[in-house]
Parts: sequence; C-alpha cells; structure tokens
Amino acid sequence: MGSPRAAIEQKFLKNATRAIPATQAEQLIAAVYGLEQAPSLAALMKLCIV
Repeated sequence: MGSPRAAIEQKFLKNATRAIPATQAEQLIAAVYGLEQAPSLAALMKLCIV
C-alpha cells in the first residue's frame, strides 16, 4: 500500500486530468509542495488556468 501522500496525488491526478493535461496537473502538484519556498502565488495561479 502506498503512502497517504501518493494516494492524494493519484486522486488529484485522476480528477484534474479531466480538465487539464497530465503534465499541467503534475506541475500543479509540484507547485503546491513548493509553496513555502515560492516568492508568490503567480506560478501556481498560472497553472490553474484551464
């Protein structure tokens, strides 16, 4: 059985890829995990555009 983090990522990818490409969904995951180091939310918000 995978980690809780992996399960959440899989569920997110399953749902997000209905609206955006898988590469964009994967970039969103990375952006969320990098929020603490991000100087602003601009990059994350850019990825949210469908």
